[in-house]
Amino acid sequence: MKWSDKFTVHPPPGRAATGPDRYRNRTPEHEEEISAAKSPTPHRSLVAAILLAVSLSARAGDPGLRVVGAFEKVMVGNPPIEFEAKIDTGADISSIDAAEITPTRRERGRWIDFVVARADGTRVRLSAPLVRYARIKQAGMRASRRPVVLLEICLGSRSRAVEVSLANRAGLDFDVLVGRNVLSGHFVVDPARDHALPPDCAQRNRE
Repeated sequence: MKWSDKFTVHPPPGRAATGPDRYRNRTPEHEEEISAAKSPTPHRSLVAAILLAVSLSARAGDPGLRVVGAFEKVMVGNPPIEFEAKIDTGADISSIDAAEITPTRRERGRWIDFVVARADGTRVRLSAPLVRYARIKQAGMRASRRPVVLLEICLGSRSRAVEVSLANRAGLDFDVLVGRNVLSGHFVVDPARDHALPPDCAQRNRE
């Protein structure tokens, strides 16, 4: 005879058994309780799945969100000039290819004059008010200090004055990197598409 068959451990009076002793003398009711404890509650899983589906459906069908592709045409500045842009949800702020960066002082404060060598080979000179300098660290490269200016960017029919860092992006196939400070709350990205939302700044909604 095993020791466990000869002796049964009972909890003190008024105290329920816990741990392994709780199910030492199992009954059919105990077996149902054990099974229920090991298995997730079906209705909870179903409710969670329904809530997730409703959330995704509502976001995709939000009339306030427009679909953009991986690359889009954008209008920058005022008066607006068209540039090729890459849509990047991983970038906090937008940036633009810039060369010949020259700080200047005007009656309205500090400005930056710069030149954009567009992907089509043409060169455009722009000016914008300086907001701050940002220290940017890229993988495998030394940190660099970049000027951040305030520029108006029009994507689709929505125009926003946002912070844009000036970066030398020579050799790339795009002039502007559109980050989350343009996208958030207004656009969703379909990376399988390109040029899904042509700029329409004639009827733009400025913020």
